[in-house]
Amino acid sequence: PPRPPAVDTAPGLLPILLSGDKADDLREQARRLLQWLDREASVSLADLAFTLAAGRTHRACRRALLVSSGDELAMRLCDLARGAERLENAEDAGVGADERVGAALKHWLAGETLDWGEVLKAGRRTAIDPTPLRRRYFPLPNVRAE
Repeated sequence: PPRPPAVDTAPGLLPILLSGDKADDLREQARRLLQWLDREASVSLADLAFTLAAGRTHRACRRALLVSSGDELAMRLCDLARGAERLENAEDAGVGADERVGAALKHWLAGETLDWGEVLKAGRRTAIDPTPLRRRYFPLPNVRAE
């Protein structure tokens, strides 16, 4: 079905949550999300924030980008993909966000599991590219044919 028109009804800063098993995973996710945003320029920032927060499994290495516009998001993702943006800890999170989102970010960056559907009232799930699976190799034992 056709997508409903994107309407950003959430004022202020929205958290864009990325997570992975290591920092390289975050850079790869930033790169892939940038590519997806180039293809889907009309996506609502509130829908994207809600989907990444409430619709994804969160891993140990976590990064939250607080943004207020699509242009700001693209710039921050580009910096993260190049490795220029530093990874902050829980004490740095939520600066500039409303009190509820800031408190949730501190807990999430500390590794806790949250119900982001309760924290982010605006936005709805949207279809975005899935998180890629990591390739792992398992060598087979040498077996002699008899």
